[in-house]
Amino acid sequence: PDFQLCDDEGKTYKLSSFRGRRVILSFQRYAACPICQFNIDRMKYQSEMLDRAGIVTISIFNSKPQHVTMFTAKIRGDSMIAL
Repeated sequence: PDFQLCDDEGKTYKLSSFRGRRVILSFQRYAACPICQFNIDRMKYQSEMLDRAGIVTISIFNSKPQHVTMFTAKIRGDSMIAL
């Protein structure tokens, strides 16, 4: 099913806008969670490989936008989106 969410900067993303592309949806408990940070670091480490494969990674956090900004600034990029 389609859904839409805003990132911490207010930009809206709709899942259907990625139609035809491979997408990894990554659901995280909250931005400061050590396990979640490990998962994000692992995805960042693999980001070049994911980019070459044309895979977009969307990480969805159960956190306030300012917390997402603080803990996910290092994952920003064309293929990695934090919501």
